[in-house]
Amino acid sequence: MVMVMSAHSASPVFFSRFTAEFSAEPALATENGAFTFAQYAALIHATAQNLAAAGLQRGDRLALYLPNCAELAILLMAALEGGIISVPLSTRLPAGHIPNAMQQTGCTALVTTEKPRERELAGLQLLSARELVSATPSPAGHRPLREPHFEQESNCIFTSGSSGRARAVLHTFGNHYFSALGSQHNIPVQPGDRWLLSLPLYHVGGLAILYRTALHGGCVVIPPPQMQLADFLQQERCTHVSLVATQLRRMLQKPELVPVLQRLKAILLGGSAIPEKLINEAHALGLRVHVSYGSSEMSSQITTTRPGADVSELLTAGFVLPHRELKIAADGEILVRGKTRFKGYLEHDDLLTPFDEQGWFATGDIGRLRGDGALQVFGRKDNMFISGGENIHPEEIERELLQHPGVVQAVVVAVPHAEFGMRPVAFCETATTLETSSDDLRTWLGDRLPRFKIPDRFFPLPGQHGSGLKPDRRQLQELAAEKIRSNSTD
Repeated sequence: MVMVMSAHSASPVFFSRFTAEFSAEPALATENGAFTFAQYAALIHATAQNLAAAGLQRGDRLALYLPNCAELAILLMAALEGGIISVPLSTRLPAGHIPNAMQQTGCTALVTTEKPRERELAGLQLLSARELVSATPSPAGHRPLREPHFEQESNCIFTSGSSGRARAVLHTFGNHYFSALGSQHNIPVQPGDRWLLSLPLYHVGGLAILYRTALHGGCVVIPPPQMQLADFLQQERCTHVSLVATQLRRMLQKPELVPVLQRLKAILLGGSAIPEKLINEAHALGLRVHVSYGSSEMSSQITTTRPGADVSELLTAGFVLPHRELKIAADGEILVRGKTRFKGYLEHDDLLTPFDEQGWFATGDIGRLRGDGALQVFGRKDNMFISGGENIHPEEIERELLQHPGVVQAVVVAVPHAEFGMRPVAFCETATTLETSSDDLRTWLGDRLPRFKIPDRFFPLPGQHGSGLKPDRRQLQELAAEKIRSNSTD
């Protein structure tokens, strides 16, 4: 493996490789064509000039409200080149929430596809992505791209907020650089490889694809927003893809997609627990699957299974990657640190640094290390609740539900109960090809779990929760309580 650093290992070699080593290789591919690394570099430089002309300076923070597209990829890299901290915002965020997100992160301007009409954005400095991303550098614009340094603040990503308010995670360039370098240990990328951008760039998993390909000469393949990933995979010659369990499960339900998945060099699975039955099916089909455990705070992957892993290893989250460290606290909580660990949480003018004296960050996840060093993740520490004096971990119930042949996705939440304090309630997405009733699920769980862990109610999982990377547990908890109240008054 080539170490991509200077001779003194003190500063990175990143942008210079675009023209020195990968010049003619494809860097970005869209439905409208592809850009080589030389063209990518020219666009990055021109866009950085345009950002400066718009009044943005080194150290400023810039909000980006765009779907996955070549313009967003170029803007993220142009901001990095210009020393501007980019803040990609979820396109699912209502316009009325954008000013709060900008205020929380100290953004001075907002880039959109076109100037929005929402009155909530009145008074903000609005910039057009189309106008900023220009292919025409100024006459003096042929200098090499400026290399970022490891400690340079590069971007801010909002956490998923699956169990509470989303937090703004501040990364340095070094965080992403060493994340990509460590990922290369198990999932090599080389010129000619094509990684499908199957995750949003406002999510750390999507942003990591941008850095992995840029660092090693691979191409990011950007699907049209309106196109289903499964359909796009059949049309495009991709070599790598990042998926969550639900996406892979749905793809395997289409027989015509199996040969496409079998040709891929790597399928990186993450985002949540991977059902055992899905692992068994993928392994039996010979898919080159890598199971991972990661977080926004650690710039994507922390652990990953190795190439050619057997089922026993694939049922874990794999081994710690280079440039990361991991240990288990006395209470079972997973602690992490290393070169990929974030700088802190942005909160208006403050930077919160939730690390102990040795630099460890407490993930809030519970797990253990097997004798061979593979990590097993059991669930969130803050998801656990007490029912009638018994500890209940929702993830344990979810794992058993996901073993049922008719269940595609499951989320278990706690609701108040007059006698037991709290009780579990399950939301399930079921396969359309099978009839699955609440009684079926109770019987299934009754053979596998103590009676007090069997949910009192089973509800259909709302569509917006089944399509995301992580379910909004707090919202589902409120929905469950509302449904139960409504039923009790009928």
